[in-house]
Amino acid sequence: MSNHIQRETRRSDLRRRLRNAAARKLRAEAEIEDVEGELAWMDEQEDLDLFRSWRGKPDWDALLKGKGTTCRYMLANYFAEWMGLRLLGLRTDTDQQAIGLSVPTSEDSALAGEVVERRRRAIEAIAPFIIPARTTSTIRFNVYGTNVDGFALELRLSRDLSDISLVKMQWGGVVEATPFATIGEALIHIQTTYPAGDVADEVGPQAEDAPGQTGDALRAALAAFLDGCRSAGMPLEHPGFRHGSASARPTEGARLTAESTLT
Repeated sequence: MSNHIQRETRRSDLRRRLRNAAARKLRAEAEIEDVEGELAWMDEQEDLDLFRSWRGKPDWDALLKGKGTTCRYMLANYFAEWMGLRLLGLRTDTDQQAIGLSVPTSEDSALAGEVVERRRRAIEAIAPFIIPARTTSTIRFNVYGTNVDGFALELRLSRDLSDISLVKMQWGGVVEATPFATIGEALIHIQTTYPAGDVADEVGPQAEDAPGQTGDALRAALAAFLDGCRSAGMPLEHPGFRHGSASARPTEGARLTAESTLT
């Protein structure tokens, strides 16, 4: 047999083996996808049972921990936004979700004061569940708003909330730290110096409008949480999630209902 015939025979055999291996790979990948999907579904069901077990009082230790399921992340972010906060991604040093805040302003001094008070209550409610940074031993809230260009801002608080400072950072290093006597004073400074729009434009998240699979996950999570509220004797329709109708812009009363439930 000539070398050419030997190579062609070998080439044909290799191509056959390659086709068979590719078919096995496709079957294995499909099986992996099915198994991963079922495991993810089971994890989501575990979380939904967890949300029901809270009986209307969120467990922020669980909500902020690690990556978690889509249901858990979406519910945590939904609750945070109703409190005027926001999840910003995972902190690798604490394995917790980073939390950001902004403080809108208003020409109406009463409205401006109310939003500062809401942010203060939110910070004090969630701070006990935040793991302090390993490098600074402080609780950190990322601050966003206008006039923040070329630097980052963090509101840093000691564990007992007695030491408060607004820290300006560039390239990961602190370039300026401004101390404050109270959280309220720090928030007023943020509102004055780095305002985030107008109070009148601030609208809570609307679960019914959330798109795609993440929206489905949020609605399932919130429905489970509401089941827990009802089992605790708190039959309520959470603002931003009303069965059978589009969610309207929340009233101030609805906002306060949400905040009292979450904190």
